[in-house]
Amino acid sequence: MILNSNITTSYMTWTDVSTAFIILSMTYNIFHERVIRKIKQVRLEKGLTQENMEEGVYALNVRTYQRIENSETDITLKNLYLISKQLDVDIKEFFNF
Repeated sequence: MILNSNITTSYMTWTDVSTAFIILSMTYNIFHERVIRKIKQVRLEKGLTQENMEEGVYALNVRTYQRIENSETDITLKNLYLISKQLDVDIKEFFNF
C-alpha cells in the first residue's frame, strides 16, 4: 500500500509475527542468563554462598535466591536491587558482560 511517494507500508504475516516473537524471546533469554551468570560470578568472587545471601539488612530468602540463580524465575527489579546491595556492588555491574 503506498501512502505517498515517500512512505510505503506493508503488513506482517502471522509467520513474521511468530518469528519476531521467537527472536525477542531468545534475545530476552540470553540477556536474562547473562545477568544471572554475572550475579553468580560476583557472589563467588566475594566468597559468598547462596546461604550468605539470606543474612543482613538486604537479605533475600535463600530459596528465592536459589530460584533466581537457577533461572527458575525471572528476577524482579526489587530483588536485583537487594542483591546489588547485599553484594555491595553498583547495580550496573550486573550488566557488564
